[in-house]
Amino acid sequence: MSSQPTLVSPINCNGGAWSTSSYIHVGTDSTNTYYEYKQSINPNTQYYIAYNWSTGKWFDSRNTSDHNTFATSASATDIANATSRETSVDPAVVYVCEDATSSQNLVAQFLNPYNGTFSPPSSGGGTGTEGVALPNGSWATLADGRFAYTVGSSSPSTSVANGLYDIRVTSGATVTRMFLNLTHVENTPTTGYLSSTINDGLYELIHIGSSLNSYPITVLASITVGKRKAFCNFW
Repeated sequence: MSSQPTLVSPINCNGGAWSTSSYIHVGTDSTNTYYEYKQSINPNTQYYIAYNWSTGKWFDSRNTSDHNTFATSASATDIANATSRETSVDPAVVYVCEDATSSQNLVAQFLNPYNGTFSPPSSGGGTGTEGVALPNGSWATLADGRFAYTVGSSSPSTSVANGLYDIRVTSGATVTRMFLNLTHVENTPTTGYLSSTINDGLYELIHIGSSLNSYPITVLASITVGKRKAFCNFW
């Protein structure tokens, strides 16, 4: 696991609608290994994002529907398809987009001050990071029209200490959880199915971490029903 990097704050934006703004550090969660930041342009809670130094990713740290998705570049195509609530691993530039009901909009862009500080877990050699379980998952559309979601075999087992898995649904401005009560055991993939008649919207397979103070959400994979094709986020 990567060590905790030196905190950087403020982080000045250099692109997007809020190009003159900055992200200001508001808290550190050492248990769940992230720095949380607030947008200087507006104090509302929907503008919070965080950097997790254990995963090397920026993510949406507050479960809201506005200004918390991430694009992979500033291109119109990538912005239009920015539905993920976390970035790729160790991005050089972070592109924060507006999660709008009609169209996506790039609101903030900044150079990732933690780029290059992330070290992925070792795959062997007897180090302390060997065998670390990292949440991962995928979606698939079946021939009969159903949607299959899978929690990867290397994902940690559901428990009070490890957290749980669920599906988050975004339909327009409404964000809900399905409360699946899903049980997963590490080293065995766990697959479930949604009906072909589910409502249109963004369906995200998520891991909800366990903490006394907060429950950080990691998006494992997502699929958009009725509007766009599916895509998955792999670790």
